[in-house]
Amino acid sequence: MALIFDTDHYEYEIAPEVSVLWGLAAVRTLPDGTESERINYKVHSRAEAESTIEDAIRREPSEPTRIAASLLSVTAHFADGSLMDFWIILDVTDWRCLDCRTDMRTVDEYYLLRDELWLSIVPDRVGHLCIGCVEGRLGRLLGPDDFQPGRASLDGRYSDRLRDRTGVPDA
Repeated sequence: MALIFDTDHYEYEIAPEVSVLWGLAAVRTLPDGTESERINYKVHSRAEAESTIEDAIRREPSEPTRIAASLLSVTAHFADGSLMDFWIILDVTDWRCLDCRTDMRTVDEYYLLRDELWLSIVPDRVGHLCIGCVEGRLGRLLGPDDFQPGRASLDGRYSDRLRDRTGVPDA
């Protein structure tokens, strides 16, 4: 997979088949313990997330007294007893088939198998497999009952192979 992540670092491959999406969310807690609605910020990088956090802290009416931070979170404590929690969100998806490395977005095979079947061939649950590689791992062809009901195609597009295995008629 593209993303290697633990409490100390993250690492991902830069490749056209790997999508990297950054985000930032925050919740303000007032001195009485009341929490605000989640605030979502649109950011495009870690540096932009950090800059947005700094700007949000500067805009607060109360002075910051303490900042606690980890790799992907920051908590700002303020003189009035309020605080703001920020979470930097990193979503990395490697769209390549785990076995043949085909970019799944280009072959219209974005689907969901039944959980127990998927876990029998991908125990850690992470990744994508094209229909051919799923069938290779299973040693048999897929059938309509192998797919999550109503989730045979997650984006409404079907390769000929996916359409054949799900039994969905041509559009």
